[in-house]
Amino acid sequence: MKRQGNSKLTATLGAVFMAAAVVAVSCAKIDVAPAPYGAMSDEPMSFSSYASKPVSRADADVVTGTVLPDSTSFGVFAYYQQGVVGSSTAHWSDGGWTPAFMFNQEVEFDGSEYSYSPVRYWPANSENTISFWAYYPYGAYNPSNTGDLRFYESDGTTSFSKTSTGLPLVKYTVPSDPEDQYDLLFDSFASQDMTYESCATPGTVPFTFRHALCLVDLMIVEGTGAVINSLSFGDIYWSATCANPVTRTWSSHTDAGSFSLSSVTISGNKICSFLVIPQTISASAELSINYDISFESSDPSHPEPIVYRGNIGSALLRSAGVNEWTAGQHYVYKIRAGFERIEFEEVVEAGEDWSIGNDNISVPEQQ
Repeated sequence: MKRQGNSKLTATLGAVFMAAAVVAVSCAKIDVAPAPYGAMSDEPMSFSSYASKPVSRADADVVTGTVLPDSTSFGVFAYYQQGVVGSSTAHWSDGGWTPAFMFNQEVEFDGSEYSYSPVRYWPANSENTISFWAYYPYGAYNPSNTGDLRFYESDGTTSFSKTSTGLPLVKYTVPSDPEDQYDLLFDSFASQDMTYESCATPGTVPFTFRHALCLVDLMIVEGTGAVINSLSFGDIYWSATCANPVTRTWSSHTDAGSFSLSSVTISGNKICSFLVIPQTISASAELSINYDISFESSDPSHPEPIVYRGNIGSALLRSAGVNEWTAGQHYVYKIRAGFERIEFEEVVEAGEDWSIGNDNISVPEQQ
């Protein structure tokens, strides 16, 4: 699988758990929930989101503030459950709920407000509840399952639909071109049965998005005199299945193979960044680079640097001491290149999922 281009990811990962502005939807009522949903109230549903910073390959999409990017959107699935007055039964887990109330509903964020159409309303009977699940970005999925992100029923072959029950089984393939890679976020809020009054802000559904992939940076240690011409990875999985998108647990990894990145332009001491499927790193997985290495001349009559071109070196990824890439984690590989070999000087791993917690978790400075 050939990869071309170089990451343009330049923003420093900072604040990781944040509340976006909560703005209620206000408009004339549109009845979009006929039977079997029963009587609906005059209270419209609105949304808020708590999200880690989405990281994508284009500078225009990199988040440097504390909210989702302007003019972006996420997809929502909503499940209506018919309750019984006086019953405390949680209908989310009884296996009979379907996402017919909202199926892949696009919710747009303009930098301050959330909007969607047509507007849905809360049930008039508070015993009737609605559960929600969402993913980001909206454009990653389409119901025909022709893209990188695909949703199926539990059998893994039947496309997810309005009549499907439960959460979707997710299959994902990392885009082959690094410029097309994007941060995939899953909502972890899906176990809730909501009513208008049960929302922390009445009528406003909060989503908590968390990273489904992991971020890997390759850095060249300063002072090595190396200029990277190209690099390649071997025996890395690029596709997998997530049976439970709330827990972000991936399995059934496929498409193990190599990819190459040519025409590398180093920004500072960063070679590239890429987003990968969480996985156990195989014993044979390796990084290979083609590089030139130069030295200052000690001959006054020939002061120009001495350049050794086309060095090829490789190193097993497990030799860096990390055996697994975990969802939401950020890995920074520091590489030292010498004659005919490369080695990992250090691997910096975030202490916790950078999409969880109230404190800022920043990427350590590269020395």
